[in-house]
Amino acid sequence: MLTNEYCYMCNKNVDCLIINNKHNKKILKCSVCGNEFYNEGIINYNVKLYNKQNKIYDVSDYIISKVDVITPLILQKLLYFIQGFSYVFLNHNIFEDNCEAWVNGPVYKDIYKKYSKYKYHNIDKKINNYNINLDDEEIKVIDAVIECFSNYNADVLMLMTHKTEPWIKNRIKLNHNQKSKNIINIKDINNYFSNIVKENDIKCLNDISKFSEKLFNIIINSK
Repeated sequence: MLTNEYCYMCNKNVDCLIINNKHNKKILKCSVCGNEFYNEGIINYNVKLYNKQNKIYDVSDYIISKVDVITPLILQKLLYFIQGFSYVFLNHNIFEDNCEAWVNGPVYKDIYKKYSKYKYHNIDKKINNYNINLDDEEIKVIDAVIECFSNYNADVLMLMTHKTEPWIKNRIKLNHNQKSKNIINIKDINNYFSNIVKENDIKCLNDISKFSEKLFNIIINSK
């Protein structure tokens, strides 16, 4: 049976299938993107299936709600640093989506698809429903990364990620501007950021600034 509902992922009304989930509860499945969500009574809102495969959308929405200037490129780089530092400070990654080693740095493909229409422009905050499922500890990590990295522009953030080993490792045999879909192993990201914390004496979330400032100085001095 089909019904027309608002899909959080598509950001518009679309035809949705009414199906039973694994708990035998009726949910809606978008016929366009496959997103599954609940519809309770006359209040139509999305409750995403919060496993680590789609929690990246919660993190993205939160970033967009907090950062004044947030282009798709800036969003991608902040996600990369959040994924790495969340492993260090929470002992797990807030989200486990793979990123690819693109020319302009690590890219999470599903997030790229969602916001690619904005290109180099600011993402419109009005299109997002901030129905965010993040706990207090996760938000603290995200806020710390935003605080330490969002003051840099998109080009600088891109160059910062170019100085990180997980991205470099997956670009070794490629030309500078050669396209790639090489997946950056999340274990490499976790190991790298674990080492970064030790090397830079990062003992608390505020200390993340030691790393962002170090990367920035490396970029400046390499010009």
